[in-house]
Parts: sequence; structure tokens; C-alpha cells
Amino acid sequence: MRIVVIGAGEVGWHLAARLSTEHHDVALIERDPDLAGRIQSRLDLLVVEGNGASLSCLEKAGIDRADMLLAVTNFDEVNLIACLIAEQFGVGLKVARVSNPEYYERQGVLAEGKFGADLLINPEKECAREIVKLFLRTGATDVAEFAGGRIVLLGLPVTDAAPVAGRTLEEIGRDVSGHHFLTVAIDRNGDTLIPEGSTRVEAGDEIYLVSEAPHLDEAYRLLGLERHRIRRAMLLGGGRVGLHLARILEAEGIHPTIIERSRDRCVDLAESLDLALILNGDATDIELLRQEGIAETDALAAVTNEDETNLLASLLCKHLGARKVIALMKRSEYIPLVSRIGIDAAVSPRLSTANRILQHVRGSHILSMAVMERNRAEAIEFELVEESRAVGRPVSQLDLPRGAILGSIQRGGEARIVRGDTTLEAGDRIVVFALPDAIEETAEYFG
Repeated sequence: MRIVVIGAGEVGWHLAARLSTEHHDVALIERDPDLAGRIQSRLDLLVVEGNGASLSCLEKAGIDRADMLLAVTNFDEVNLIACLIAEQFGVGLKVARVSNPEYYERQGVLAEGKFGADLLINPEKECAREIVKLFLRTGATDVAEFAGGRIVLLGLPVTDAAPVAGRTLEEIGRDVSGHHFLTVAIDRNGDTLIPEGSTRVEAGDEIYLVSEAPHLDEAYRLLGLERHRIRRAMLLGGGRVGLHLARILEAEGIHPTIIERSRDRCVDLAESLDLALILNGDATDIELLRQEGIAETDALAAVTNEDETNLLASLLCKHLGARKVIALMKRSEYIPLVSRIGIDAAVSPRLSTANRILQHVRGSHILSMAVMERNRAEAIEFELVEESRAVGRPVSQLDLPRGAILGSIQRGGEARIVRGDTTLEAGDRIVVFALPDAIEETAEYFG
């Protein structure tokens, strides 16, 4: 497939790198000459230096032969104009990254085809959705849902007091026979491994579980964790992410408190929200945080526009007693460090956007996917076709690529964890967890 990517920021770079390793024919347009040069030296793809809304640049990138356009610059207008031009060349799928609410909140206008975009993706809204998933799953550092929410993948911490600490998976399995979850990966000291029965769980591990949604309590009990309902939520920062997040929380019946530094922005928030309490103040004001009951807060998200402020505020709030703290990180290289300094989880609007786009780039037999924030492993939901090598074989006899593990199966209306004697059939919907090096081979195996 020939794909033209516009913009080599974190979203564009991530997409171009991933797609080129999957043997797509990728061309990347970037106007910054230094950035374009760095990408040309690191990635095996065509790089065109120039404006992504320029017809000549698009032609140099091969827009006339492109199957897909991914316009992901920081400028909405550039992205939309590029889609409009691509429409004239008959490009099959045109995706635009759009942040300005004047565009995406009136999507009916854009849907008429005036801008040519088949799919509008808003980074701030995608990020807010990720945060809410983490809020609603107590203790989780990564969350993904499949099979209409009936299968859940969770990343959960192993504490010193966890009943599973120091025990092998085989020992744990004997004690909880008939359980409805499967351990698919363990993150340990920055390395991610696909475990075997003899793998011993250690305190400090991050353990990834695929579970049937109604039975999540089983997994929580094994890890010595409690699930809590969110009654008090606080947002530090009322920018675009904060506003989207507050709206989603209000729809869930949660009344968030928002602390925002700009007085004018506070007025805008008060006009846009129905249930939220809006406070004009600084996210790192310890006295203000205490006055507003930070110690009784169930969930807090630091979502200002500055990574450093979010890190400091998150650390302060965790120290002051907030139960779950999530930090917005625009620089994705910070994300693996977050848990090491005591913050529960981190999200990146750029990675959330890239992950959403990848779902539409992959083949038709891939129904959905989720990329783990910390280790870039993927959970991929496939629909098995007749030609798949896996059809007709029991799970125990699958010769899966090294670094991949099958987690769940949906057949008809039933979604459940796989067992070794489960025989796969065409039409089954399965969820596979794969480490980065195994993703391409896994997609080919089940395709």
C-alpha cells in the first residue's frame, strides 16, 4: 500500500516508522529542513521537504499513486487542504488531524465532502478518552477494551503485598482453577516478556492481564488491589484536553473540579460545562490543592499544556494523598519514567492519535488494536479468515511468532479467555498480544 504522511512531528514520525517497517511504501512530507534531514538518515522512506498543502510537494510524494493520505501536522488548515487535494487525485482514504473545535464540532459540514477528509481525528479528544478509561479502571496503568467491552486488557502493578509476588504463573493457576483471565505479558525493569508457566512474578513488575469484563475482580484480588468507584475527580488544567475530559466525566455522572490558571479560560469553561466546579488558580499551589480536598480525591489528571508542570503537579498530588494520578505527557519519551517516580500512569495526545490512525491503516481482518503506552507492545483484534493458518487448529498447537500470545476469543455472542484445547474457526474474533518485534509476523500469521 502506498501511503503519504504529512508532518514529521511525533505523530507523523511514529506512523511513518511503523508503516515502513510493515513494508508499506511510505512518503513523508515535512517543511522543517533539519527534521526532514534527520528522518531521511534514520528511516528507509521517501522524504519530501516542503509544505504538505502544496500541490507540487504532494506530487513529488506520489499523491497520484497513493492509496492513503495521513495529514497529521499541527496545522488543521494544512491537513484539510491536503485532504481536499488528495480527493481530486482519487486517494482512497484521507485522514486529517484536527484540533480546532470549529471544524470537528460541526462535522456535518465537513462530512459533505467540501474538505475531502474521510476521517477527522482530534488528538485532545482521543487523549481524554484514554484518561477516562484509566480513571474507571482502578489501579490500571494501561487499558484496552475489545469485543464490545466484554474483554479487557489491563496493565496492573505488582506490589510487595500482592499475593502473587514471588510465585510462578503455574503455581498461581493451580490455586485459581477455572479463572477468567490470562497473563499475557510482564514488564520488568524496562523489559517486556511473554511469560511461561515457570515465570515468577516479582514485586515491582507491571503485569498485563486479558480478562473477561464481568470477572475483573478475580484479577484484582490476586494482585491485592481494590476497585473503587470514582466520587471525586480533579483536573489540573482546563485547556482542550481538560474540557473534553470534563465533558466525558459529566456524561458519566461525575462532577469534576477544574483548576485553571487563566481567568478568561475559566469563564469559557463555566459557559461550556454544566456540573464542573471551576477554580482560578495554579496547579502546583499546595494550599489550594489541600483546600479543595486533594487527599480525598479518587482520580486526578494533570493536563496543562506544559509537561514539566504536569510532572510536578502529579508528584505533589500523589504526595498529598490523591488515590490515582495521571499525567499528560506531550513528550512520549517521558512516559516510561512516570511510574518509576510514583505517578500511576501517563498518556500522550500524539500517541493516542497515532494509535487511532493505525487502526484504519491495518488490513480489513484487523478489527481494532491498542498500543501499550510504556512498551509499544500491541493488542490486536483479528477476525479469522478461511485462509488463516490458525483456522482448524487447537490453540495449544499454534506455532505463534516468538513474542506473541493469544488472549481471548469471541464466537457468536460469547467472548471468553482462550484455553489450550480451544480450536479456532473462521469468523472467530481473537485478541493477540504481541511485542513490537513480533507485530508484523503476527499480522501475517493470522491474516
